[in-house]
Amino acid sequence: REVLAPGYPPRAVRVLELAQRVGTLIAVATERGHGGAVSSSEISARREALRPVERTARRAQVAAYNSVVEERERGVR
Repeated sequence: REVLAPGYPPRAVRVLELAQRVGTLIAVATERGHGGAVSSSEISARREALRPVERTARRAQVAAYNSVVEERERGVR
């Protein structure tokens, strides 16, 4: 588990932790192959359903990492 350096806002830490959990869940769901899908169309539908969730988790991680810079630019710190 990656931890943010001191000085990051608590919200960024929470966002990163949640995004990492979601990423882990997606990894578990995809490493098991097809899951409960039986046909190739079900496998494709499952993959398509998970893709936006994975993308959102990655974006949340980036937002958490960038939060200090963004706060500094807004003059919060």
